[in-house]
Amino acid sequence: MGKVFKAGIACPGRASGRIVKSPEERGILVLGKAFPDLVLNPRVTKGLILKEGGLLSHPAVLAREHRIPCVVCPDFDLDHGIVELDAFHGIIRVLEEE
Repeated sequence: MGKVFKAGIACPGRASGRIVKSPEERGILVLGKAFPDLVLNPRVTKGLILKEGGLLSHPAVLAREHRIPCVVCPDFDLDHGIVELDAFHGIIRVLEEE
């Protein structure tokens, strides 16, 4: 079994996919810092992992508006791979590291 990270829940839900760094790419978007001009497309963004911010940060609010599973995890340290995001329980499971 791969790594497991415990995270704070910003928007409940479940998603799995590959880690991406751009909102235009399909997968689980990992954001370090977010800016107010961030736009999320629910058809492309399957889930959201925030390294900074909290429940009232701009990306967390957008995730709730679009019902995209979202967690806050400052300890998350992967840039590539496939993860399973359980935002009901605040758990990120690494399925495959690249």
